[in-house]
Amino acid sequence: FADDIFILDRKWSLNFLTLYKKEVNLPFRCNIFINLVDEEIISALKDAGCNYVMFGIESGNEEIRKRILHKYISDEVIIKVSQLLHKYKINFSTSNMFGFPGETLENALETIKLNAIIRPTTTWASVFQPYPKMDITEYAIRNNYLDPHDLKKKAYDSFLNSPIKGNDIKKIFNL
Repeated sequence: FADDIFILDRKWSLNFLTLYKKEVNLPFRCNIFINLVDEEIISALKDAGCNYVMFGIESGNEEIRKRILHKYISDEVIIKVSQLLHKYKINFSTSNMFGFPGETLENALETIKLNAIIRPTTTWASVFQPYPKMDITEYAIRNNYLDPHDLKKKAYDSFLNSPIKGNDIKKIFNL
């Protein structure tokens, strides 16, 4: 289920998973919000036939997640949920980004280290791409990590480069 809000409504999700098992009973994959997951949800996912979940870490640095991404999820929560996924034998994939405004090479390495700790089945990573009118883009412009004219110059490759500027940015892209 490629629904970013699949487990947003807990009551609906638990009811859906019960009905899915009863009426469909086929293996499935889904996206989860890691901060909405607990053992009851993971157990229900497994019981209903879920064999793979995907969730975003984005950055292994809590400060970047909070200050820049407004994603208030601690490393502790990420680790706890990954332990539960391992316990219930549900494979999982994390999505990660590199090259955030102000990110250092050390910050980028924290993303790799956090993924190593939680041992996902697979990982996915891209280079951050700013788009007009996004809060993070405005943050980058205000803090001189992005020249607004660079948004119009050319298309950037989300696996190779970005118009974001920084001391370690070329090393981060190579990472």
